[in-house]
Amino acid sequence: MKANIKIKIKTNNKQKENNYKAIVSNDYSVFKYIEEDTTKTVFDMNKNVLSRENDELYMEYFFDKNKGKVYIKEIDKEFLIDLKKVKVDRKDNNIKISYNIDEDKFIYELEVL
Repeated sequence: MKANIKIKIKTNNKQKENNYKAIVSNDYSVFKYIEEDTTKTVFDMNKNVLSRENDELYMEYFFDKNKGKVYIKEIDKEFLIDLKKVKVDRKDNNIKISYNIDEDKFIYELEVL
C-alpha cells in the first residue's frame, strides 16, 4: 500500500524536512521511500531498524541494540557505530527517535500524513 509521509531529521546544527510517497506494509510497520538524492530508505517499526543506501554507502542503525554500521562502498570498508541515549517514541503510525553518535545529537521523525 502507499502513503504520504513527512520525514524530519534534526542534528546539532541542521534541520531537514521533506514529504515523500512511501510504500507501506499493511500493518504500517515498514516504510520504504526514496529521498530526493535517490537514497533508498527503509524503516522497520517492529525491529526499530533504519537503513539507507545510495551509490556511496549503506547504513543500518539498530536502535534496540544501540548499534549501527556504515559500509563505504568506494573503499570497501565497514565501520561500527555506538548509538547512545537512544529514545524511541511511537504513537499510532508515527515515530520519533532521538540518539547520539559521539557528541552529535540526532532526531529522526516519521509522520504519516
